[in-house]
Amino acid sequence: MNEWPEVELGDHVDLLAGFAFKSAKFSDSPDEGVRLLRGDNVAQGTLRWGGAKHWTASEYGDFERYHLAEGDVILAMDRPWIEAGLKYAYVRKSDLPCLLVQRVSRMRGSPTLDTAFLRYLIGSQAFTGHVQGIITGSMFPTLAVVISSVSASCSHLSKPNAASRRSWGPTTT
Repeated sequence: MNEWPEVELGDHVDLLAGFAFKSAKFSDSPDEGVRLLRGDNVAQGTLRWGGAKHWTASEYGDFERYHLAEGDVILAMDRPWIEAGLKYAYVRKSDLPCLLVQRVSRMRGSPTLDTAFLRYLIGSQAFTGHVQGIITGSMFPTLAVVISSVSASCSHLSKPNAASRRSWGPTTT
C-alpha cells in the first residue's frame, strides 16, 4: 500500500471570502434579484433561504467572481460554531443563482483535492474540533488561517474508489 503524504489543506483549496455588498441596496423581494448568501443563510450542513436578501438582477454579471456554483463548500465566518453545530453547507443546484457576501467563505477543491471530499472533511468531527479549539469568544480567525493550520493526513484512508466516493454523499441534488 502506498503511503499518502501529509499535506497542508490550504495548499489544495481555492478559498474566497465574500464581497461587501452595500446593505442599502439589499431587497427583501425575490422578484427583484438574485439571492445573497449571508451568514444568516448558513445552517448546519444546509443553506436556508427564509428571509433571504436579494441583489439587483441587472448587476449580477458585474460580480462574476462571487457567483457560486453547484458543489461549492460554504463556511460562515461570524459565529461559525453555535450550540447546534458548525455552520457549513454546500451549494445545491436549487440554491442557484446566488452571490457570496462578506463574512461567508467559499471553498473549492483543486486538481489535487476533490471538492466532494473537501465537503466531507469540513463536515467532519475532526474539523469541527479544530475550529472549536481556535475560537476565542465570538472571535474567529480568518478562514485562510484556519485552513492553513489544518494538516490533512490521508495516511489512514485507503485510495478512493467509486464505492468510497459515494459514501462522501451526493455531489448534486
